[in-house]
Amino acid sequence: MYRIEPVGPHHAPGLRLALDRVVRAPHQPRLAEVTARIAESIARDEVRWVATVAHEVVGWCDIVVGAEASGQLEIAVLSDYRGRGIGRALLEKALARAWQHGIAEVVWSVAPTDQAGLALAQQLGFRAHEAAGPAYRDSQSVRVLSLLRPTH
Repeated sequence: MYRIEPVGPHHAPGLRLALDRVVRAPHQPRLAEVTARIAESIARDEVRWVATVAHEVVGWCDIVVGAEASGQLEIAVLSDYRGRGIGRALLEKALARAWQHGIAEVVWSVAPTDQAGLALAQQLGFRAHEAAGPAYRDSQSVRVLSLLRPTH
């Protein structure tokens, strides 16, 4: 069974390991950098959630606030834990918190090969982004989707 919880300082080591497994970039942040970023996000009351199984971080979801009350979504679940509803649970928690924070729109860049991510986005009401400009146009490497805050 998994748990979805706001990110806390105790998640730093597990989040650092999970980042390394998912991103696999040549220059991963050090534990001290991850710890500092978590402390900053807590101080700013940012939208950051983690999924844990037996105290191990297996996924995370962030919505980083940008200009004009919009937020950029980042989400990942370790491959061994996909298909269990963890991504949906993370995303639903993060979206609820984003709406509480007054974010009016959430933008999510999804790889066109990420069929599960695209299906989840569609189920939750994300639509192809219509904004003008090259930064928001769909390309072969990413599909830009957006979701507006519900008005009900």
